[in-house]
Amino acid sequence: MLPVKNNHPTVKPLKLMEYLVKLVSTPTGGMLMDLFGGSGTTGLAAEKLGIKWTLIDNVRDYCDISANRISKGKAESGKGQAGNSPTTNNTNNTNGE
Repeated sequence: MLPVKNNHPTVKPLKLMEYLVKLVSTPTGGMLMDLFGGSGTTGLAAEKLGIKWTLIDNVRDYCDISANRISKGKAESGKGQAGNSPTTNNTNNTNGE
């Protein structure tokens, strides 16, 4: 995967998202779903905490950013590509929404 510049306008601090993911605590074996995945900070926090996650965003650039960030985070933590994988879900709106 090629590096992608993180140009998302509202990137959240990872420590904040780790705290919030812990705060909402999914049931054992549950999954965290972020319908506005953005740059992937929520997924990265969930990954670090060992929680299953799914991110969705309709902006292709943000999907690419989150996939790259999470893959890089996995590589740095030694998790490689095991476990969750970022899925890009790009809905192609033709009306500019």
